[in-house]
Amino acid sequence: MPLDIVFEIASHLAPRDLLALSRTSKALQKMLHSPNTSSVWRVARSNVGAPDCSPGFSEPRWASLLFGRPICKQCDTTNVHNIEFGIRRRVCIRCQKQHLVSAVRFEKVFPHYESLIMDMVPHTLSGGWTRGSRTPGKFFWASDVELIASEWAALQRDIHMYVKGARAAAAAYKKQKIDEAERIAQHAKVCDDWLRYCNMKLQMEADRKREEERKRKADQMREADQKWKRLVQAIQGRLLELGYDIQDIPSTFYVPNSQKGAELTDQLWTCIQLEIVEIVESNRDDRLERERAKLWVERLAILRSLYVEYAKSMAPLQWCYLPNIYELAELSVFRDILEVDSSVDISRQSFLPATDRLSTLVPALISAKKERLISMLELSSSRTADHPLDLATSVFVCTGRNCTNRALISWEAIAAHNCYGIATRLHASYDSVTLGVSQLGASTASALVRLANLDPSSATITEMDALDLRFACFQCALTPGCRSITIYPWKSAVCIVYFLY
Repeated sequence: MPLDIVFEIASHLAPRDLLALSRTSKALQKMLHSPNTSSVWRVARSNVGAPDCSPGFSEPRWASLLFGRPICKQCDTTNVHNIEFGIRRRVCIRCQKQHLVSAVRFEKVFPHYESLIMDMVPHTLSGGWTRGSRTPGKFFWASDVELIASEWAALQRDIHMYVKGARAAAAAYKKQKIDEAERIAQHAKVCDDWLRYCNMKLQMEADRKREEERKRKADQMREADQKWKRLVQAIQGRLLELGYDIQDIPSTFYVPNSQKGAELTDQLWTCIQLEIVEIVESNRDDRLERERAKLWVERLAILRSLYVEYAKSMAPLQWCYLPNIYELAELSVFRDILEVDSSVDISRQSFLPATDRLSTLVPALISAKKERLISMLELSSSRTADHPLDLATSVFVCTGRNCTNRALISWEAIAAHNCYGIATRLHASYDSVTLGVSQLGASTASALVRLANLDPSSATITEMDALDLRFACFQCALTPGCRSITIYPWKSAVCIVYFLY
């Protein structure tokens, strides 16, 4: 191929590509590094807007410095992107610390060199310790200083040897080096500005690419979200076709990741239908349970208002002994009304036929409650009381979740006890859930009855109350820090023992 065609093709390459081409073979390296091809390098450099060559640099050498491999010129360390245009080298931080000499330390490092050497040596304004930032001081490369110093010493030696024209040669050399150092310094400023401009362009390009990537990902997410919404709507449509209520259909579903962007085909619906229908039916059951509970409470409020009207017809002293509203709701005559289908409208008129019978239902409920309490007691054959609930050893305890768990002695205490813990279980039986026989209370009451010289199998609550005895707790006296003994009536003594132990 003719050389002019090769040069024309090479002139359209970037400097970095031209460097790579020159390293492919010795023939191309020799051809492209010859002085005749400087125009090719110049055109390639102008194509990318790179600054002119530094004084004394050839085009290939200048292109190698700007666009060559990012390795340290001194120690071959890789990934060195910083170029010190003042000293025209690409060097790493470690080499800068080792080979750069500041103007302040010049006389200490080179005590035998004249200070005017610094005016003739190219310099940079950043050292290894400044981390690339510019400073007012100058930094010189040690080998450059030694080279200039050796040449200057040779000229000074010629002057001392009275060589003809030595002084003029020394003056010309000095002026040449000073001018060259100033031109290099001015050119370094231009190169630094160009490098900052290139870095700014690279940063802007990187920001642009990041923004495009962000927008691309946002568009992908938006598209995936739209596909997912269409899939969810299709699933909801299938569920509505099956007759499920929109209230029970969740807003999202579990679908395998591989199928989230797909259309709802019959095959996909067959795979996910069973699990989704199970969730919807569970939601439906929970909703119906909440609605039934709310309706039950509303209906119970109607019954409570009627029950309050009935209680007002009785003496106020009897109110505390009336059955709890929840006990009343357990009666079949009221439970059937409370649990009737939600489609039936329940009002005060619905309860009136049943509430008119409260005068007979309430006493019957009290009698049934007493019978259940009696059945809980484990009576011995030696007990002679007419009614077991009158025995002083018949002690019950409330086990409700929100109750204080105090002992209950006598039917009056049991009847007046109103435990609100049952409100958490709407259909639970009041007695079976919250009341039970206290074995600890019974044994404590038996001990107190014996102390009163009575028979535990026959002593009644009335007899113990008539004695009106007081009992001291010596166990409390053994408590560290206790300075007194508390005296209790017999019922309080049973309660405190149960509460403490």
